[in-house]
Amino acid sequence: MKKEDWQALLKKCFGKEKDERLHAIAMLIIWGIFILILVIMIRLSPTSDEQTTTPNDNKDNQNQVENPTPDIGNNNDNNTSNDPTESFEVNFSYIYTVTNNGVQEVVTGKKIDEKEIFTIITKEGSNSYAKLSNNYLQKENGEYHIVESPSPNLIYCDVEDISYLTEIGTLTAQGNVYTYQVPVIQIVKIYNPTFDTTSIDSNLTDTITLTTENGTLKTIKANYNNYFTTVSGQLSTLTIEMEFSQVGTTEDFEVTLGS
Repeated sequence: MKKEDWQALLKKCFGKEKDERLHAIAMLIIWGIFILILVIMIRLSPTSDEQTTTPNDNKDNQNQVENPTPDIGNNNDNNTSNDPTESFEVNFSYIYTVTNNGVQEVVTGKKIDEKEIFTIITKEGSNSYAKLSNNYLQKENGEYHIVESPSPNLIYCDVEDISYLTEIGTLTAQGNVYTYQVPVIQIVKIYNPTFDTTSIDSNLTDTITLTTENGTLKTIKANYNNYFTTVSGQLSTLTIEMEFSQVGTTEDFEVTLGS
């Protein structure tokens, strides 16, 4: 088409004396081209999911913590693991409070590797003990003599067992607080290995909460109410609170055995 013909067509479409039919056709063509370009741009542009991270995404990332169990005074300088049961060279002082169906028992002591001295305090009074490997000893007249376990509550204060339970629990982390929902079946298997677990609801859980300070474990709080109700066969309560101090700086001590 010649230039003169184009000019004449444009006048008929958009001029003062335009042809209404040609004007309408021209406008449809222009709008069609505009919409086509817009669709192509939308398809080629990245989605909002690819461009941004929502606050919920950030929250999920904060809650997904790998190997969150904190250090409990590991003396191996070359060990970078956060798991206290790996190369379990421990050194700390502690206060444990066990409340069993409303009856409170306080255990205060200190532990270096496989050596431990502690005092059990109840409403009846207090007694001093030691533990060497798996052997309990009671202090009498300045010397220690082998005895049976001085309290059934001590099994719930084993840091290695708690560390294992947190590893198989479901974690929710907020700052320096780590909360684990642990299946009651697994708690029963740890503390009551001969108990029949076939009738226990697999969705039933109890809670273990750890808090840290500068990457070091400071407290453990365990609520074992569902576990204790299950194994006792009646409504029961059991809570454990563990406080740690002088991690890595607890002074050495001697355990003098009686003759």
